[in-house]
Amino acid sequence: MSNKLNETFQKHLKLLHEHLNINESNYDAQILDNGDYKILAINDKDNPLDVKVGDIVPKGKATLKQYYSDGDYFKVIGENLNESMSIEDLAKVSDEALDNAYNYGRSTPGNTFGWQANLKSAEFAKTVIDAGVTDIEKISDAIHSGWNETAKKFVANPDQFSDTQKLRDNGKFDAKIEQRRKLSDVNYSSLPEEEKEKDRVVARALLNAIQTP
Repeated sequence: MSNKLNETFQKHLKLLHEHLNINESNYDAQILDNGDYKILAINDKDNPLDVKVGDIVPKGKATLKQYYSDGDYFKVIGENLNESMSIEDLAKVSDEALDNAYNYGRSTPGNTFGWQANLKSAEFAKTVIDAGVTDIEKISDAIHSGWNETAKKFVANPDQFSDTQKLRDNGKFDAKIEQRRKLSDVNYSSLPEEEKEKDRVVARALLNAIQTP
């Protein structure tokens, strides 16, 4: 691509971004063998990825879109993922998604089992999404692992959670501890389909929340 043509393209692209209010910036980057990107140049004053020349951008930290190539190097548009969301924010996203899908009711932030399970599932999901994973099954696996960790804590010591006494008062404790014991011993791949779908509901919601600037 000639310098003049590229300059014209960049001007039109910038105008389009301003019109659409897209928070993107142009970078020259080399695609490494593992899929990461090495920043070679930062072409705009905006730098949403907050990088410097020579930095490695892991695949998954940004959506990098090629629009022309020159040998082994690529002009890319880097768009930041939403890194401002805390684990607590993501737990609320998870809680809302499950309530919308299954009418569970919303968890109360605090030391209830539901809220602590949401926090741990969100933490595990964010770890894999930040590493570049977008496959819903893999994210769902991570979510179930987070839930498992909380469930095993419940089975080992139910009274560490503030809502356990309520289960006893309602006559639901024995059934609930047996259910959580059983599910916590099962890997995601071996879960019944209806249990997998619950994790997928959360996975889709968290992936969307993290990827939306």
